Formats: sequence, C-alpha cells, structure tokens
Amino acid sequence: MLASNVLVFIACLIGTYTHLGSAVISNETQIFNSLLLNYDKDASPYQITGKPTEVKISLYVYTIDLSSENSEMTFTCYLRMGWDDPRMARKQSGANNLPNDIRLPDHSWEKIWIPDIFIRNAISTEYHETATPNRMIIWKSSGSLWYVAKVTVVSVCDSASRRYPFETVTCHLYFESFGHKMDSVTIIAAENSLDLSNDLKVHGFQPVLSASSDCSQNYTSGAYPCLDLSIAFKRVSSFVSTVCIPSILIVIVSWISFWIDKDATTARLVTGFLSLITLTLLFIRSQKSPAFISQTTLFDIWFLVSFIFILVSILEYFLVVILSRKRSGCAVPSVELDSDVKGSKEADTGKRAAGWMDWISRIAFPVAFAIFVIVFFCL
Repeated sequence: MLASNVLVFIACLIGTYTHLGSAVISNETQIFNSLLLNYDKDASPYQITGKPTEVKISLYVYTIDLSSENSEMTFTCYLRMGWDDPRMARKQSGANNLPNDIRLPDHSWEKIWIPDIFIRNAISTEYHETATPNRMIIWKSSGSLWYVAKVTVVSVCDSASRRYPFETVTCHLYFESFGHKMDSVTIIAAENSLDLSNDLKVHGFQPVLSASSDCSQNYTSGAYPCLDLSIAFKRVSSFVSTVCIPSILIVIVSWISFWIDKDATTARLVTGFLSLITLTLLFIRSQKSPAFISQTTLFDIWFLVSFIFILVSILEYFLVVILSRKRSGCAVPSVELDSDVKGSKEADTGKRAAGWMDWISRIAFPVAFAIFVIVFFCL
C-alpha cells in the first residue's frame, strides 16, 4: 500500500514538472510570436534607434587544413555574432518569469533581422545541416541576440614563399556587411574574437599569432564596414635535421681531399665527385613540397651554395695540379749541372705552391662555409 502511494506521488510530481515545463515553453513561444506581430525583418535596428548597430564577431575554430600547394586554408568553426535589437526586448506581462537566455526555435533567424555579414575573401562558405541546421539564436531579455552557426570556409592565405621552408603563412578573414553601410552597421571584434580548440592540429604548421583590425572599404555605392580577423602559421619543418646536418657533413667530407697527397689523383677526384653525387640525391629526396614556387627560396639557396662549395673543392685540385706542373715544366733538360739544379729548384717551388694551395683551402673553405651557415640562419 505504501509503495503504491509513493509511486502515485512520484507520478504526480513528474506530471506537474512536465506541465510547468510545457507552460514555460508555450509562454516563450507566445511572447516571441507577439513580438513578431509588428516586426519588420527587413528593417535594421538603425531604422528604429537612429544609431549604427554594433555587430560583434568571434570565431571558435576546431579544424584547419592548410594547403601549401595553392596557399589555401580550409577551416571549420562556429561563427558567432552578437547585436542589440530594441524591438526584441521583453516587456510583456509574464516575461519576467522566463529565463534570461532563451534559445529560439529553428529557422527563427528567417523571421527576424540578422546582420548580412559575409567573408569577402572566401572562395566558398558552407553551412552545416547534419540532421537539422547547425545554427541557433540565443535571445536575451534586454533584446540582445547571439547568433551561432557551424560553417566550413575556404579562403586564400598570404605565404612568404621566399623563406621556404621557414616561411610564415598569414590567413586573413574579411567580415564585411553586404548591404549596410557604415552609418547603419559597425563591425567589431568580440572578446576572444579568435578561439582555437585545444585539440587543434595543423599538419606541418603551428599557429603563432592572431589579430584583428579594421578593413572598411569604400566602393562606388559608399563605405561599408569590415573586420579583419587574421591568424599566422609558422611552418614546422625538419629541414635542419634531415637536410642541413646531412648536407653539412657531405660538404665537410669533400674537404678531405685537401689532406690527400696531390699525386693521389684517383682518391681526390673520387672524394669530390662522390660528395657531389650524394648531395644531388639528398636534394632530390628533400623536395617534399609539390607546389611550384616561381621565386628563389631559402631551400634553393642552401643547396646551391652547398653545390658551389663541393664544385670549388674539386676545381681546387685541378688548380693545384696545373700550378704544380706549370712550375715543374719550367725546368728545361740540360747537360749542364747548373741547369739541372735550377730545374730541381723550380720543381720544388711548384710542389711548395701546390702545398700552400691545399693549406690555404683547409682554412678558407671551413671559415667561408661557417660564415654562410651563420648568415643563412640569421636571415
């Protein structure tokens, strides 16, 4: 008997709360519908207040795909806009019993005025509609509205391709009003205007900076408000470990020929040409970016200078051989003793000159290459 009474009591409570909940929802709908009776969705709040409507914009980004081939950024985010509409202030009786924040029904954005904001430099913009439209409007008692939509945007970025593979890619998003001029709408950045998800990972890049600025522009029809939200990405590259260090070692190996006797022609040439071939293979393997860059990049400069150092080390040996033979060739065979001594001295002079050439190269090549490496990484 007691158990049945408890069950009846619980059922009554559930019924009461269900009734109250449906009554609140019904009351919300009635008040919203009553506001729409004399509401013109084509009229902006400016036409009511005479003051420009301030639209606050922010983004919450949780996926980014940055393409180095064509400098495009594809990202999915929550686009958030907030503004005040005095016509939406709750002044009816019974409105005080409602929560301060009310989520309006789906497609309610088609019944009220919302800012006609678009992304000026977007290639494409897609609104998500999985199951239902991924949008909502939060309605505050003061008449403030907060619009949120899940969108995927493709836009073009600015890339400092000359500094590849150490370049920084900056992506701008220009939020502009399509039909309202600056005297009726202003666009500003909301607090935390560009939030990045903690789980956000951009393949090959690291977000380093975000900023906002005004990008209002004059057209033939007038001045239109615009907000620039930008984010910069620094390339995360293994260039130092996979390219710089191996190529430095290859160049150093080519200098071994300076310590090999000048008469060991095969050993010196093999050392030089093997270094050249190895560096060529490293260059081919290291070309990871399929994008065609018409400008000379740091990547190109690094390999070009490395090739030059190896080629000059090979040419240095040919210069040593030519110099040595030219000096020794000055000795003309003669039966006279003085002439033989003179020829022998000239031959020794040639060997000494060749030795000095190798000795100078042992110092000059490492110093010059070290200066190049320091300057390269300081650019």
